[in-house]
Amino acid sequence: METLESYLTTFESKPLKFYDKSYNLVPQELVYEEYCKIKYWLSKNHRPGDRIALWLDNTYHYTLLEIASMNLGITFIPMRNVWPSARVEQIKKITNFKTLMDQKSLEEVLKSPKRLLVPSQKLSEEDPLYIMFTSGSTGEPKGVEILRKSYQNFLNWIDLSFDQIGPDDKLLNSTHFTFDVSLMEVGLLLTKNIHFYTSNMGNNPLIMADELSKLSITISVTIPNAYNLILSERIFSELHLENLKHILLAGSRFPTPLWEKIKRLLPKATIYNCYGPTEATIYCLYKMMTGNKENDISKEVVSIGDPLPNTLAVLIDEKGKEITEPYKKGELLIGGTQLMSRYINSKELTKSALINIKGENYYKTGDLGFQNESKEFFVVGRNDDTVKVSGQRVNLSDIDSYILKLGPVKECASIAISHESKGTELICYLVLNDSEALTPIKLKKQMKSFLLPFQIPQKIILTETLPLNNSGKIDKRKLVENYQASL
Repeated sequence: METLESYLTTFESKPLKFYDKSYNLVPQELVYEEYCKIKYWLSKNHRPGDRIALWLDNTYHYTLLEIASMNLGITFIPMRNVWPSARVEQIKKITNFKTLMDQKSLEEVLKSPKRLLVPSQKLSEEDPLYIMFTSGSTGEPKGVEILRKSYQNFLNWIDLSFDQIGPDDKLLNSTHFTFDVSLMEVGLLLTKNIHFYTSNMGNNPLIMADELSKLSITISVTIPNAYNLILSERIFSELHLENLKHILLAGSRFPTPLWEKIKRLLPKATIYNCYGPTEATIYCLYKMMTGNKENDISKEVVSIGDPLPNTLAVLIDEKGKEITEPYKKGELLIGGTQLMSRYINSKELTKSALINIKGENYYKTGDLGFQNESKEFFVVGRNDDTVKVSGQRVNLSDIDSYILKLGPVKECASIAISHESKGTELICYLVLNDSEALTPIKLKKQMKSFLLPFQIPQKIILTETLPLNNSGKIDKRKLVENYQASL
């Protein structure tokens, strides 16, 4: 098995095939020079163990910063430059990062004189590699700390499992670096020396569809809903996707109708259904689709397959007892090498998220699933208030807690509505204080100052009262029923 250090060293000695936002190949000499400048600057301003927050747009420089940080033992914290400053300050308070690398700071580094390549650091596999933030339930995001050994195990899996991918393949980097699936794309770069294109899609899958077609992309890593749109009759007929050879889907459930559609419209592509919470280092289970419904689907649910090497997966019932019989549903737990080390600055939260079974720590995913006779895993839903929006995990109670801080808001209840074509839609019901006369448009504008783009409800519905259940709590199930009845 290779070490993380060997993958990183190899990267520095290989041709660097990066493409800019105009889809032009950046001269290898220029990329190497920029990488040397970035690594030199990091080495002069940071020590191993320091934390650096990346508050940038998606470009290949983001990738260079991450890889240089990996080489020097600097823990990187991915952020987006469209995130509100309030969220940046919140993350700084949690992590106490040393540097905020924004676009202006990066440009200054890139303008510096030429530098020689700084030697990499000797590091322990127990050292932290990155901190990825996910939605919490208390109004404060959770910082997931992943160790070097966890990503090393993940890279070894890529190296061994995708031997059909090589230096001639083209990958479209369509996933923002604040979503840990982006590190699958970086992993393919480190292990396979692929062509690395930067997408301009933003939140528009139609742009990605056009890029896949025009650039003759061979590897696509994205969420299932993107292909629900791409493979719609109106859009697919205008595309040329015959070069697509590998499609990796993760971030939300893979619907059976999509499996049927891909099989029919992209018969030459190999499809992978991947599963993994941020707390278990990107993907921790995967299934390579066979194209045979009996092998890929059970009870109308698409398989997520088996655990990666050195990864553990079990199901438990409501009493915490392990489930071994086929088709009995329980909560999916994940353990092994890829398990997070902790939530930053939150011992209690870490303790509540983990459970020890037979001497092994497991993460309680909150996902409900079952196994078939072949011991493959299938996920059927959630047992809490968490949903996926564009592949990003969103806790509805988290959104509510933020919105309730707005002065005009008296009561708040966010719900999620799933659509086959456009994915998850967030709807927010609000009861305002009597003296307020704000419109949904004005309220949404206020929300942009503290919510991330994918957390902002698509619709805001003002109401005088919210339904309550027998316990006196807001009845979100009733709100979902009422909303669906109004469609």
